[in-house]
This record gives sequence, C-alpha cells and structure tokens, in this order.
Amino acid sequence: MKIAISGLSGSGISTACEGVGKKLNLKIINFTFRNMATEIGADLETLQEKRKNDDSFDYLLDKRQLELFGAEKNAILGSRLAIWLADANMRVWVHAPLEIRAKRIAGRENISFEKALIATKQRDKENKAQYKKLYGIDVSKHEFADLVLDSGKLNAAQIANKIANEAKKDKYKNVKMSKYGARIGRIISDGLKTKKC
Repeated sequence: MKIAISGLSGSGISTACEGVGKKLNLKIINFTFRNMATEIGADLETLQEKRKNDDSFDYLLDKRQLELFGAEKNAILGSRLAIWLADANMRVWVHAPLEIRAKRIAGRENISFEKALIATKQRDKENKAQYKKLYGIDVSKHEFADLVLDSGKLNAAQIANKIANEAKKDKYKNVKMSKYGARIGRIISDGLKTKKC
C-alpha cells in the first residue's frame, strides 16, 4: 500500500502521515529541505537562500522524495506535491482554513499569530507561484484526490482513522500511475542537467 498525502503549510500533513503510518504499519517518507541540507552538507538557511535563484534545489528535493518513495513497497509520502508527483494506491489532500494553519504555525515556530498569519499567506503565495513555474501545477486544483479531509473540523485521530479505513477498500488494491508523473519526471531530469546545486 502506497499513500500520497498533500496539503498546504500547517494543514497537518506530518500529523496525518504519523497517524496513518502507525495504523497501517507503513514507512513514512517526508524528505524536506532540512534533510537535503544535511545530505549535501549545507546549512538550511544557506540552501533556502540559494533556492530563491536556483530551481535545481526544488528539482533535487522532488527527485529524492520520489526515489525514496519508489524504493518502498509500502509507504506514505507526505509533501506539498506528493499527490501530483507520486504513483500511489491512494491520494489524500488535507485542508485547513488559513487562520487555523497560521495558529498551528505560530505555536510550532513560537511566534505571534499575527506574524504567522502574514508569513503563511506569503508562503502560500510563493509556493503556488513556484509550483506553477516549475511544473505547471495549480495546487488549488486537487479535486482528483481520492480523499479530501478538513483538519480544521477533524482532529488528528479522526483524520488518521478516515484515511486508514478508506485505504482498506478494494479500489485501492493497485498502484495508480500519476497522470503528472511522466511529464514532471522529464522536467526534473532536464532541470537537473544544468543544476548548480
């Protein structure tokens, strides 16, 4: 069983992955820029600064996520673009209203709600523009997901239960190819041919 889970910052992707991973005994792949910085021997702040002018860092991140996920027979891939990038049995979009996401981020990063709200709006705008530029993906269009859940209305246990119960249905027995995967794979490959990172 391979499950791809996506959502915007603060929507609860990591929490959903952890809950479903425990329920279904699945390995969790959540490879981030922090992991990549460690892997290439750079500090996170420097990497994120370089990323602003070099798309190859995004391509490398997505390539590594797909490699790690592809190497597993049973796993969960949690990332902003997982449901677009990966071949999976099931795709899940986790939603939460902006104010709830900002409140979570404020608590996680130990900053004021007002500061988190501004930062979250900006991050959403920048990420949306970046994904459109890199892959032609509009992250506001996720209707193709097998399951859409609102973590503003459901708690972590309810989210995990709904995903785990849905995953047990017969219609998820086989891995489904991502309709975006082949095209994105070519984009990543071409992007990394001239990589600077």
